[in-house]
Amino acid sequence: MLVAYLWRSVKRFIDRRFSFNERVTKQAAQSDYEELYTGPEFILQVRFAQFLCTIFVTMTYSSGVPGLYAISFLSLVCTYWIDKLLLLRFYRLTDGYSQHLSSRIVKLAPLAILIHSLFGFMIFSYPYILSSPGVSFIGNQTQYFNENRMGQTHMVVFVIGFLVVWVLLFFEKSIVFLLTKARRLCFKEPRKRAYVAERPQNPQETPGGPRVGYTPGRPGTPTQSMIAAEVGPPEFVFADDVYQELNFKQLFNEYKKLKQEKQRLLAQKAKSRFTPLQLKQYVDDYILIVERNEAAVYKRLRSLTDAHIEAIHEVDPDIMTENEKMKTVLEYYSQATDKNNPLRDHIELDPAMHGCLTSKI
Repeated sequence: MLVAYLWRSVKRFIDRRFSFNERVTKQAAQSDYEELYTGPEFILQVRFAQFLCTIFVTMTYSSGVPGLYAISFLSLVCTYWIDKLLLLRFYRLTDGYSQHLSSRIVKLAPLAILIHSLFGFMIFSYPYILSSPGVSFIGNQTQYFNENRMGQTHMVVFVIGFLVVWVLLFFEKSIVFLLTKARRLCFKEPRKRAYVAERPQNPQETPGGPRVGYTPGRPGTPTQSMIAAEVGPPEFVFADDVYQELNFKQLFNEYKKLKQEKQRLLAQKAKSRFTPLQLKQYVDDYILIVERNEAAVYKRLRSLTDAHIEAIHEVDPDIMTENEKMKTVLEYYSQATDKNNPLRDHIELDPAMHGCLTSKI
């Protein structure tokens, strides 16, 4: 492909009448010009297949031909830099690729270790290639597993080493899970897990007041206020109080964002864009959090809308939907806070419409 790039560059140089001005060309038709100056498509599947072929051939025969390691290394380095040059200078723009093909290659590449161990066993056990003192109780009377081959010291170390590699390769997730669980049991570390529940009604909690923490697994049980610094913050804290600090316009924009976010997540979930593990670990919990925040913002908007819709003249709230009421109050609030509006001094607003962070114009 590098030769094709050089030959195509020569043809383009001749087409420009041996000049470096890219605007000069001999082509009279647009199709001929595009055919000459547009490179081929970069086929990622072919490059991945060549990569796997290089890796598997190297790992298969490298036990008997160690020079394959250096050859494979130079081949991959040259392929990387040549592809990088050709992607910038030669190939045409292609559609984007997803992560599925790369993930499949990452899963297939470690299998070359299995083939490497089998061929390495046949090569290193041959006494005329590599020999060491034997162990009499290892091996049998077969051709390839007798004591003269299997009982050699280096073969015992070789077999044990690759058994460990196989276990780590095929049972990596199980081993990590068991080690993590053993560490938590030994050091008594709490498991960090998000918990979503309905916010319990606490008569002592007031808007803008202290927030109360709740222990995961026991919804509705207050544990410790965040004011008590000597005890430390709780593991989970509800933060609905932040909506008391936003003004009406900010609340309305936040409500639209949360609604769009929920619709996007539910649409992706309906199209099976998430794996069952992703749904279990964080997607379902995140959807519940978005729905809870949406309900909290909507409740706050409803209370402010009901308190101000009657003050707006020429409006009949009985024939309006809730969204129409909110938009009407939003327009009313925008007129009251617009510094270029000469009538804004005659519009009365409740201080709650500004939130706790009241700004004076």
